Amino acid sequence: MTPDVEAIANRIRHEHHTLFSFNRNCLGKSLKFRRECRCIGVKAKVVFGLSTAKIERINLTVLTLHAWGEVDKERIEVTLPRWTLGGVGILYENIKPIIAIWI
Repeated sequence: MTPDVEAIANRIRHEHHTLFSFNRNCLGKSLKFRRECRCIGVKAKVVFGLSTAKIERINLTVLTLHAWGEVDKERIEVTLPRWTLGGVGILYENIKPIIAIWI
């Protein structure tokens, strides 16, 4: 990943995250990441799909919808800062896709 792409991802990761606001959830942030990467000439994709997520606090695995960015087949999480637990205790780096579509 280039320094420019990493800078975009870090800036978006540190923006406020809200599950119920389209612009501030995983899909909205991933679409913003793709748009900003394309502005600097980097071909980025958004991956969206059904995934499994482990709620760390209670050791429970659940099904969830999740989105992330992808550059050169490398997954780039932009939902929250790296290795930060989400509001319900989900560590987004550990979400595993079951069915995914690339947009």
